Amino acid sequence: MQSFLSALKTNDATLFRTCASSIAVLYDRLGRAGLNGGRPLTLLRPGAAPGQRDDEPKPWLIPLAYADYFTAFKAKTKADYASIFENMLPHDWVDVYWDQYSARVRLAAPIGPTMPPRPEHLTDIAVALGVTTSAPDPPGFGAAPGR
Repeated sequence: MQSFLSALKTNDATLFRTCASSIAVLYDRLGRAGLNGGRPLTLLRPGAAPGQRDDEPKPWLIPLAYADYFTAFKAKTKADYASIFENMLPHDWVDVYWDQYSARVRLAAPIGPTMPPRPEHLTDIAVALGVTTSAPDPPGFGAAPGR
């Protein structure tokens, strides 16, 4: 959680005087925060790195899955999905999420005329991406300044 909140806090500084899509920059930063300085995007596909397992937690994909969910899964193609981010999110993010995990996420949190969005879907999406625990924030994180 801390890494995602830190990414949000530093996002404005990244956007200052940049010509990129702010939404693409934000989601790229959130995904990279989930990687915790880990492997490069090109190695995120299952089997792309030696010893990488598909069942390992994928917190770096949660922001992308939530973007899909909060648009009510309206994207029907990879191009539709990329357009959520004004076609400016790095292709590796779009490819990994859409090709490998979008169907899994959509199955875990179905939305439709008789199935409205529910708060527990957010947890269902995380679990579908192998994230079943959260790391506690370090002591003092989020405390009001001066306390």
